[in-house]
Formats: sequence, structure tokens, C-alpha cells
Amino acid sequence: MSQPKQATGTGEKRSQSLVNSRLQGRILVRVAVLWSAYHVLLWSGAFACRYWEVRIQQGDAGLGGTFFEVSRQIAADLFPLILVSLAVLPILCYEVIQTTHRIAGPLVRLDRGLRHLKEGRRVEPIRIRRADLVHCTIDAFNDYVVMLNNAAPDAIPAESDLEGAPEDIGDRLLAEVVALHADCRESVRSVETGNDEIDTISLPADRRA
Repeated sequence: MSQPKQATGTGEKRSQSLVNSRLQGRILVRVAVLWSAYHVLLWSGAFACRYWEVRIQQGDAGLGGTFFEVSRQIAADLFPLILVSLAVLPILCYEVIQTTHRIAGPLVRLDRGLRHLKEGRRVEPIRIRRADLVHCTIDAFNDYVVMLNNAAPDAIPAESDLEGAPEDIGDRLLAEVVALHADCRESVRSVETGNDEIDTISLPADRRA
């Protein structure tokens, strides 16, 4: 029996960065909202501190000024820093997309593999990139796939020979697929807070115990 194949890393680049718009989009929106809230609080606090500092200085010097005049002076002082913070936002968004797609990409392939198992197709071990972040989950899936293929090499037809989902898959194979699906859903929940879940797999009514 051959050794289980691991999720061998490759140097291939995916053709698109948004491979799962629901997962990556929700993370990107959350990061943008947190970034905005942070800067609103930061610049509000900086403005308040600077305003009272100017007011105290004017009072000590016997000078006066309206709120508008003081605010305009403070805005001119802080404007370069505000521009720098705004320039960082697109860089932050780009890095969030690149990082999340290292998670979403393997999950898309895992979802496809589980769907093929559900349909009774023969599945080969998944290959992902070296930079991807869920090698442990993919390695566990690959171990199961290799064990399944070695234990029953003729039980699951190859995809090229399959025209439709077969009706005569054994109860044991279906039960193993359901168990694997449950384990993988737990891994997905730990990564995807947006509940981007894989469709539920259930045994046919005539095969339930």
C-alpha cells in the first residue's frame, strides 16, 4: 500500500485573488470598518487634544480666536498625517485579499473534492500552493482520499467515466463521507466566521439504519 500523499506545495499562482467572494468580502469589509472606526477615534482625540492646547496657548498669550479659526489651524497641521493614513488603506485591503485567498483557495478545492465524494466520484489528492495556510486540513483530506482509493480502488469510478451520480454506492462509503464532511465543516467554521458552509450531506432515506 502506498504512503498517503500530502498536499504538496506548488509555486503556481491563481488566476484571480477573489476565489471566494463571500468569505474574502466579509473579512475585507470587517477590516475596513475597523480601520475606519480606529481612525475616527484617533483623529477625534488628536483634534480635541490639539484644540485645548491651542486654546491654552492663546489664553496665556492674551490672544483669542473663534472655534472655526482654531479648527482650521488644527486641520492644516494634521492634514499631512491624514493623507498618509488614507494612503495606507488600499495597501491594507490588498494585503487582506492576498492573505485570505491563501485560505479560501484551498477551501474551494476541498469543497469541490467533498462534492465529488458525495456524488460517488473518484477523487485524487489535492495539491495546493506552498504559501497557502491550511496545509493541515488538506493533508488530512488527502490521507483519507488515498486510504479510500487504496482500500477500494474500483468502488469509485473515475470522473472521466462518470456520466451521472451512481445509485449503488455502499452504505459504508456514504457513512465515511458524511463523517469526513462533519470534520471538515468544523475546520471551515474556525476559518470562515461568515458561515460559508458546505452543503449538508445526508444519507438517502432507504439507506439509513
